[in-house]
Amino acid sequence: MEKTLIKKIKAIDWEFIEDDTRYGTHDFHRYSSKFIPQIAKNLIEIFSKPGELILDVFLGSGTTCVEAELSGRKSIGIDLNPLSYLISKVKTTPIKDKYLSRKINDYLIKIRKKITIAREKKKIASNIPVFPYIEKWFQSQVLNELCVIKDEINKIKDKNIKLFFVCGFSAILRGVSNAHSGYGNLMINKEKRQIKNTFENFERQILNMSEGMKEFNEKVSSSLAKIFWADARKIPFIKNNSVDLIVTHPPYISAVPYAEYQKLSLNWLKECFASVFKDSCVSYLSPRILDKEMIGGQRSKTNVIERFRDSMELVFKEMYRVTKRGGFCCIIIGHPTVRGKKIELSDDFINVAKKNGFFHFYTIQRNNHRTTMGKMKKEFILIFRK
Repeated sequence: MEKTLIKKIKAIDWEFIEDDTRYGTHDFHRYSSKFIPQIAKNLIEIFSKPGELILDVFLGSGTTCVEAELSGRKSIGIDLNPLSYLISKVKTTPIKDKYLSRKINDYLIKIRKKITIAREKKKIASNIPVFPYIEKWFQSQVLNELCVIKDEINKIKDKNIKLFFVCGFSAILRGVSNAHSGYGNLMINKEKRQIKNTFENFERQILNMSEGMKEFNEKVSSSLAKIFWADARKIPFIKNNSVDLIVTHPPYISAVPYAEYQKLSLNWLKECFASVFKDSCVSYLSPRILDKEMIGGQRSKTNVIERFRDSMELVFKEMYRVTKRGGFCCIIIGHPTVRGKKIELSDDFINVAKKNGFFHFYTIQRNNHRTTMGKMKKEFILIFRK
């Protein structure tokens, strides 16, 4: 069996240089350092069978759960980031084509009418959300139109359709903000031209998402994914020895400031759409609180590496507990640079995995072709077995 699995691994070109990574629901929302779907797809097909249970403990934008559904597997996805929960929930929840098209057209028509009136009357919104520097991040006419859109979204009663629109709203925020497009991190572009097409950006985003959902619906008729807002260090709701395969991509210690990169979305979601989240996680929509609690957060503190390693020790214990005997755990990771020091995370993870009972089965190396962190020269897919 082992020889057969290794033969399958070696038969694949894991660089996926020419492959389309935006099919189906994968392109719904920007997310920092997400891995390409072909990695999850191939790992799922090699190490599991249709109907089995796949787990991702660092859900991110939901890539693993989407691919599990497309491959006919059940899945559980968890993440401490409420934005991750939102994106992944929308991407893994099929909405019937006819119903989706009709509802989308109806709501877009209503919003367009309100936008037209607001533009003609040059109406200034009185319900602008309050969070730090909002008027520096967004031009006044952009804020006016965003407020019209968010008010109409909040009138939607259908839960899945509302989440769909909230996700689309979040997806355009950076593009219609004053953020500089030439940088991964958020920096205000003082020379940015006046933005006059906020609603048109939103409408285009929703229509593109609709087409992606239709493609997704061709293979998935009902949701096989369960998405949870939870902490990977403690997942008691997942039973011992219940998971067939884990495919996950942990954070890069402090190399990617997720809460900082996503603060525009987090702030709007907290102030305008908190009702779509469970009460227990609303406080985590605050970038400051999320950064404090997430693994690899508070990167300015001197003990960030130690905290990361301690946290990952707990994560590995939980992953080992929930994995079935003979099941596999696949982890995608690179070697980040923290405080000027390169951290060999692949070696660290192999050691902590062995310490917690896993057997190191195989390592796949990817060489800077569409890696999740392009500035890293190498990326590793670590494969463990229980």
